[in-house]
Amino acid sequence: MQKPIVFISHITMEKEIAISLQELIENAYGGLVDVFVASDRKSIELGSLWLDRITNALRKSCVELIITSPESVKRPWVNFEAGAGYIREIPVIPICHSGMTFGKLPAPWNALQSVEATDVEGLQIVLNTLSEKLGSKKPPTVEFSPFIQAVKDYEATSKSYQEVVEGKSLPAISSLGGFADVIMAYVFKLDGDARDGVPIHELNDFAVDSQFTTYEVKLALKILERHGLVTLMDQYNSYPDTIYITDDGWLWLEQNHQEIRKWCQDEE
Repeated sequence: MQKPIVFISHITMEKEIAISLQELIENAYGGLVDVFVASDRKSIELGSLWLDRITNALRKSCVELIITSPESVKRPWVNFEAGAGYIREIPVIPICHSGMTFGKLPAPWNALQSVEATDVEGLQIVLNTLSEKLGSKKPPTVEFSPFIQAVKDYEATSKSYQEVVEGKSLPAISSLGGFADVIMAYVFKLDGDARDGVPIHELNDFAVDSQFTTYEVKLALKILERHGLVTLMDQYNSYPDTIYITDDGWLWLEQNHQEIRKWCQDEE
């Protein structure tokens, strides 16, 4: 018999909160439920079609929890997943953090009953709802402090990041030259999907479509690497088949997002 599924929707940059919530629920119910988190490296098996796995989990879930912030409510995939749960008429509960509250939720999000991620009473309501769906008369006793601390740690890091964004000087778009600025615009369009790296073969395909050569891609990557905006290696893979955006690279995108957005609009 298949276990009930709790679907946690989140954007990549907030996966630490999603995984911490996953651990809280799994520990609370002792393995009686499956908690689907797309970025946990186990909900989607290697070699499987990720969209099929997400669709299947959405179709079978009994409760959907959405890690909700001022950033995540703007992302299309989170809105897509929230809409899928709403259409199925299962409980869809925004878990708000980083300044997002029920009063700040935009329409149609404000039609959903939300809770704040650092509010014990709100989190208990989430477990009450889940227990009701599982047919349990009494929700489990849970220590919420590890999850709340994970949320606070994320918020503190995110706040520090924004302070650095406002104060750090990085190269101007005009100083990159060649295809380098185009690559960063491509990363900008990928948005959160670039957090786990961008395969070089995708950049080569993009270059061909944009009438650039693969040689220009290599030259552009060298320029970006010299400026410290990308790296060709991470701690798991030394083979240069993927580029990874560095912290300075994300800062650069933050500083230049208005110009890049205009460039992307002009290209469409």
